[in-house]
Amino acid sequence: MYAGLRSLLVASILGVVLAPLAWAVEDGVTVDEAWARASIGTSRPAAAYVTLNNHSGHEMTLTGVSSSFSGDAAVHKTVKDRGMMEMVPAGPVAIPTGQQLVMKPGGHHIMLTNLKRALKKGGEVDLKLDFADGTSIEASAQILGPGARGPDE
Repeated sequence: MYAGLRSLLVASILGVVLAPLAWAVEDGVTVDEAWARASIGTSRPAAAYVTLNNHSGHEMTLTGVSSSFSGDAAVHKTVKDRGMMEMVPAGPVAIPTGQQLVMKPGGHHIMLTNLKRALKKGGEVDLKLDFADGTSIEASAQILGPGARGPDE
């Protein structure tokens, strides 16, 4: 009986001491719904999409991306210029506190160029997201079909 009571007491104390650490996991940016479209070989660019949620107490700025699948990667956005839609580099993208950046077709996306290998449906592509404060997040994006509009399709 005494050993069981001691275990319960230790567990309770650890719960109080470690509880703040559980919140620390959510302090920063989290990646949700990471996905990419299958590429047409390696001669054409590919696109990847993520949703970034800023749980930190300050604005976070996405400054760069990379992947082992590509020689170059950058955040692009789709804009309308003179009646034509085009994809242009987005530069650093700020994510305000408590907000999210949703990358999706027709908006912000990660452009993967100079592909080293094709993105094949059913596989995964690794992504590394770099922020202005020096932090980086690594994510794995599920590769969907070449015409996919999102992971819920």
